[in-house]
Amino acid sequence: MLNYVFFRMKMQNKRFAATFMNNKGYTAANMLIAFLATTIIISSFAPMLSFFLKLNTRQQDLHPSEWNLFLIELHREIKTSQQIMVKQNVLQYKNQKGEVVTLSQYNDLLRYQVDGKGHVIVLRGVQAAHFIPIIHGVKIEITSLEGKRFEGTIRDVKGVIPD
Repeated sequence: MLNYVFFRMKMQNKRFAATFMNNKGYTAANMLIAFLATTIIISSFAPMLSFFLKLNTRQQDLHPSEWNLFLIELHREIKTSQQIMVKQNVLQYKNQKGEVVTLSQYNDLLRYQVDGKGHVIVLRGVQAAHFIPIIHGVKIEITSLEGKRFEGTIRDVKGVIPD
């Protein structure tokens, strides 16, 4: 019985193979179509790869929206602070807890430190940062790595204590 099943399967496979043998095989047209499809697929990898690599790289220069967000956050902090001071191009103030918060440039970063501890980055891509005391506030001038200049003024009725 088992031999009959194998014999029957063998005969069916021969019939299946025989139907394709009558089509005169794999033609040059079939080969060209397969080659064309493969070439299109492989050639599309390079643009896709460069697109995905661009998504992973970060812009080194300071973006205007980063600058605006920084000014908004700093204005919020200074509004609730006390004793705003500018010393040696460093902005210092006391927060609501009485801790001394320092905003200064460190390499190409602008960072916060609380009581001289920590390292909270607030801006990247900063070539130069200047804090200038003005009447009832402080003027901030930033130069980005590509030379773009950003300026902002934060006013507060308490004023700034110059060094």
